[in-house]
Amino acid sequence: MRDVSTSLTATLELFDRAKSTRRLVRKAQVFTVPVKVRPDVVHSLEQLLQGAKAGDITGLAFAATLRGGRYVTDAAGECYDRPTYARGAIATLSDELSELIHQTDINERR
Repeated sequence: MRDVSTSLTATLELFDRAKSTRRLVRKAQVFTVPVKVRPDVVHSLEQLLQGAKAGDITGLAFAATLRGGRYVTDAAGECYDRPTYARGAIATLSDELSELIHQTDINERR
């Protein structure tokens, strides 16, 4: 079994590097560009953390999008221990995201 804390630490380091502002350098001028914080993302993460601390959440499989079009994926706890079960849960998520795609206006960006 892999060391989940090491994997989680590596994942969190990616988020630590993504500071609340980004610095752009152009022609020796430095511009600070504020990064938009998504309240819905913060709220979801807080709910997950509360559930994990209460012992209600026993596993986690996730994909998180980062600035610059990057993303990170990982699994921990029961989702790591039972990958077939986790794949079923992720398949359900995939179906739900597919429904969102079909509900969007055709002119919207996907």
